[in-house]
Amino acid sequence: VQACNRFIRENPGRPIDEQSLTRSLMRPEVSEVDLLIRTGGDQRISNFLLWQIAYAELYFTETKWPEFSREEFKQILRHVSGRERRFGHLGPCESLDYSKKVASQHREVVSSFTSPNSL
Repeated sequence: VQACNRFIRENPGRPIDEQSLTRSLMRPEVSEVDLLIRTGGDQRISNFLLWQIAYAELYFTETKWPEFSREEFKQILRHVSGRERRFGHLGPCESLDYSKKVASQHREVVSSFTSPNSL
């Protein structure tokens, strides 16, 4: 609501679109989130980055934040990397090649975080 009001105030009469709304958010430098890990056993997002996590993978762990370890982070990345990401599509994507490309890039990023020399 704050982002919409900010946009309206700064751009009277101009129609709003996704990019405009994104730039009007409290933290516009926080782009779309790929993975949201919620620690401490809570299984809710508590109004946190709602716009940015629209297509994020959500992972809930019982581990409380002070005990959260690099090893658990790596395990979560391995687990989540096996999920099928459709980015809002309900069925087969218009372009299978594009979907494969996105999935491949995602796996490369996960691999870079889970390699023995990272973290």
